[in-house]
Amino acid sequence: MSTNITTSLYCPGQFFTSTNNLEDLKNSGFTTIIAWAFHVGQNGDITNGGDLVKNGVYVGATDWQNIGNLKDGITKVNRILFSIGGWEANDFENIQNLIFNTSVDNGGGTAPGSILYTNFQLLKQNLPYIDGIDFDDESLYDEITYVAFSQMLYSLGYQVTFCPFNNIQVWIESLKELNSINSNIVTGFNLQRYSGGAENNPQDWINAIQTAMGNEFPAAAFVTPGLAGGQNNMAPAAIKSQFSEWKDDGIQSGFIWDYGSIHPGTYPTASYSNAIKLGLE
Repeated sequence: MSTNITTSLYCPGQFFTSTNNLEDLKNSGFTTIIAWAFHVGQNGDITNGGDLVKNGVYVGATDWQNIGNLKDGITKVNRILFSIGGWEANDFENIQNLIFNTSVDNGGGTAPGSILYTNFQLLKQNLPYIDGIDFDDESLYDEITYVAFSQMLYSLGYQVTFCPFNNIQVWIESLKELNSINSNIVTGFNLQRYSGGAENNPQDWINAIQTAMGNEFPAAAFVTPGLAGGQNNMAPAAIKSQFSEWKDDGIQSGFIWDYGSIHPGTYPTASYSNAIKLGLE
């Protein structure tokens, strides 16, 4: 199989507390693990099923260190992202307010010393295996917020990925603005092709990105479409077939939503990463 195909898996909740889960993921063939969903409170606290950074102090449970083990030993995992947001979450509204509507004296903005800067710096310092932050915003859609927040995260050592399912123009204009500042900030779009994004055509997004960014930009390689697996969703054979159709669009990567739905299940976790790879080869 090609080693250039990137396969990602969204993993909700406290999946990392189980040694069996960690070993399963290391043996799954997935190259990127995306922990979901992190939330940013009105005061900037960072949570995911419990507090990680609270009142400017890192308070995360020791179990969070387990995620770093995914990169150790025999494993295909080489990238770990933390995803912020989700359906009916107000995270990006909170981020917007902290950046633009909170005074600097009260920790507003994104400069060192601000609430957001301090808390995400603490997250990175205590969980250094985090490679990036994934934006799963499904309510705000504000370019100015994305640009300011992304720049701050990049200055702290994070990559940024976008996880859109609609409002294509906002995401692309944000990419264009950020790319004009630094082409390394945003590393890709994890395009939802399920639930609210079930009708998305990756080629439409590729074309729109290409138009906005110019002919030299690798638009097809930048779009990573995702499918939902598990019971009542797509089986590996159907996932392979769909990615085989997308191969002609220049797609070079894919993701699966989500680990909680496919494991334990009818098919091994590895069969889902293999389905993406086989479809794209």
